[in-house]
Amino acid sequence: MSGKDSKGRGDGRPSGGVGRGGGSGRGVVTAARPTQSRRGTLVAGGAVVLVLAVVIGGVLYQRSRTAPVNDGYGSAQSAAVSVSNGVVRVGATDAPVTLDVYEDFLCPICSQFEGLYGQQVAQALDEGKVAVSYHMLDFLNSRSASKDYSSRAAGAAICVASDGTGSAFPAFHTALFATENQPKEGAGDDLSNDQLATLAGTAGASQSAQACIAAGDRTATAQAASKTGQDALQAAVGQVGTPTVLNGGTQVNINDRGWLTSLT
Repeated sequence: MSGKDSKGRGDGRPSGGVGRGGGSGRGVVTAARPTQSRRGTLVAGGAVVLVLAVVIGGVLYQRSRTAPVNDGYGSAQSAAVSVSNGVVRVGATDAPVTLDVYEDFLCPICSQFEGLYGQQVAQALDEGKVAVSYHMLDFLNSRSASKDYSSRAAGAAICVASDGTGSAFPAFHTALFATENQPKEGAGDDLSNDQLATLAGTAGASQSAQACIAAGDRTATAQAASKTGQDALQAAVGQVGTPTVLNGGTQVNINDRGWLTSLT
């Protein structure tokens, strides 16, 4: 008995089970296994909880990064709109901050930018905290089905802005970047001038603005403004890419969700 007992303790088995089981090796095993099993279950359960916490935390974090800022506000309603050399300026003339926004209506990242910050910018425009000069570029023309979509969309926006209806341009600008309206790069089709005119009408553009779009009256203006804008952007940041936001000639880090708040 003592020899078995000594051997039992020597091979690492718990000794308490031996005493209670009257020296039976079977007693040692049956006493130890449930404890190991419970520990294993607890460890496995803890791992599952940890994994779930990481997954859920990641999902919530990602949602917080992609959720529209100031969701529910909509587009600007009361900001003044003017056009100069194909650049559309929105906002009060005495706004303390004037941003230069470079974008292309075919650019998918520009669509994401508008989706994330468009409503926050809209409220800042209405409250007179900022003004925005929109430089509508067309360097993505070759990736559109018509090979001139960026120019025609920019020309359409100039038609609407030139009409002087304050709320129409911001609404049309938002509509052009909406995922249900924006053509995809390399897609087999895009919006015709008539379709752009209809979209502008839905945004509140006048009949004269819609006629301007349907006739393509401002497309050449948009092309010239794009050339000027690309040169200015190249000079400012060393490359042409959209969306790019400048504040007083300095590039703004729009990957920081608090970028606009920090400026206003």
